[in-house]
Amino acid sequence: MRDEKRIDEILDKLKQIWKQHPDERFYQMMINIGMMNDSYKDWSTEDSDIINHLNDKKQWWNKTKIRKKYKDKD
Repeated sequence: MRDEKRIDEILDKLKQIWKQHPDERFYQMMINIGMMNDSYKDWSTEDSDIINHLNDKKQWWNKTKIRKKYKDKD
């Protein structure tokens, strides 16, 4: 199993970078630091769209058999 500490480490580093450029959208920041390919669709994606997408995925994940399968392994 992968070390879960890596999640906080990555998110903390992204948070530090983003806070230095708070006017950038998340995808803009990811493109500017070279973590994503540049595309108009991503560049112009609003943060609220990302939040809504993540909320939808969280609901889907919680309902799926896949999630139950992984949860049973814990």
